[in-house]
Amino acid sequence: MKIIITEDQQLSAQNKLKDMVKKFGWEDTAELVNGPENLAKIAFNDDPMAYLNMFNDLDVVEDGGNKYYKTKKGENVMVFRPKTNKLYIQRDFVSFIKEGFGYDYYKIYELTKDWVNDSFKIKGVSPDFGFIF
Repeated sequence: MKIIITEDQQLSAQNKLKDMVKKFGWEDTAELVNGPENLAKIAFNDDPMAYLNMFNDLDVVEDGGNKYYKTKKGENVMVFRPKTNKLYIQRDFVSFIKEGFGYDYYKIYELTKDWVNDSFKIKGVSPDFGFIF
């Protein structure tokens, strides 16, 4: 038997997976599709920027001169400290880029640097991911 999946069905599945990533996290969602590599392929067309751009709607909260970038649920994804020009990104957030897309530290560094510049107008930062590698 041949199964035909239309483009609309594929887009619907991608959107549902993306919603699940935002709601439950990439690790739980990856389990449903047999791993992070499959999630990257199915939901994001093997494009890590598609994953990052899904979070262009982060809420920005300023406190003590720092800017906190939070999900709609109030979880911190990033903290920008303008005085030191340091950007701290939650390691679980970027670990999907390593696990799903196979990027190494340098590629993730450059990718996130471009993303925060384009999406949040944070220029010339040195992203810090904590100990994910």
